[in-house]
Order: sequence, then structure tokens, then C-alpha cells
Amino acid sequence: MAEQQVNLADWSEDWERNSCSALALEAFLCSAGLMSGAFTAQTIFITLTGAAQEGTGMYVGAVPEEIEDLYDETVSAASAANDKSEAWLASPCSTDASGEDCITLAFGLETAMDDVGKKFAAWAPYL
Repeated sequence: MAEQQVNLADWSEDWERNSCSALALEAFLCSAGLMSGAFTAQTIFITLTGAAQEGTGMYVGAVPEEIEDLYDETVSAASAANDKSEAWLASPCSTDASGEDCITLAFGLETAMDDVGKKFAAWAPYL
């Protein structure tokens, strides 16, 4: 959990430092930042779900009952971000971000990543 929280924080810091938004997709650093964000979202989702699934190389054990709701909420947010990342990567926006649809897709991914960050913040007492 902590490692993925750091990965998301690193992505968010780069996104902010480069003054990116869904309206600044023509800037190379922002377009590249969305690609990076998409892969970060996928990695977070895969890692979080794998940590609680037996038989995966990432399995760390069953989720304790006292944090099960928080875990489920975090996985749900990560799943939404993963879905948004897949939509971005499947679109032509990853190579030509000039269309109106690209703004919608980029905003969706950016918002979903923010939502994951909020869920990660709730883990502070446990990390």
C-alpha cells in the first residue's frame, strides 16, 4: 500500500509541477504525464488486488476485518482509475490529444487518480 501511495504521489507531484490539466494536453509533458498516470493507475490496481488474492506473486494475506471496508473502498477507487486509464490508452488521444473527447478522458483519469489519493490518505493511521 505504502509503495503505491508513493508512486501516486510522485505522479501527482510531476503533474502539478508541470502545470498540467485536462486542458493542457497539447503540452508534451502533460501528454506524457497522462501516459505515465495511466500506467501508474494500472499498477496500483494490479498491486492492490494481487495483495489479497492467493496464488498471485503479490499475495500478502487476507485483509484483516478491521480494515476490510477501507481496503474495498481503495480497490474500488483504483478499479475506477484503472478503467479510466484503459479508456485513455485505447483512445487516439494518447498520440493526438487535440479532440474534445480527449479532454473528457483526461479529466476522468485525473479525477480518478485524485480519488485514489484520497483513499490512500485514509490509510495514514495504518502505514
